[in-house]
Amino acid sequence: MASKKASKKTEKKVEEAVVEEEVPVEEPAPAPKAEKKSKAKAKAELPEMVGYAKPTTTFVEEAHQALLGRSATESELEYYAGLVDVKGYPLPEIVRQMKMSGEYQATLPLVES
Repeated sequence: MASKKASKKTEKKVEEAVVEEEVPVEEPAPAPKAEKKSKAKAKAELPEMVGYAKPTTTFVEEAHQALLGRSATESELEYYAGLVDVKGYPLPEIVRQMKMSGEYQATLPLVES
């Protein structure tokens, strides 16, 4: 009988020895806060092209002021507005053409190679 009591005591000791350890739950790190990027404003801001509700000439005037720093002449207004209204050019193409002009290119810094 002593052996049965000893085995029961051993079982109790083994049961007591098995203690479930708590595993710490790691919470995901909070998402980084979006930093506000400060853009250095140029002479003026280029108008938003998507859903532009104003007349084409107004867009041309605003783009001219933003890119070239001056008002558009009457002939420039007619030319660029005609490209959009008559020939169906998209507004980004007008901006691209203005950026390809010699006047705009002269404002860019030279890059030495």
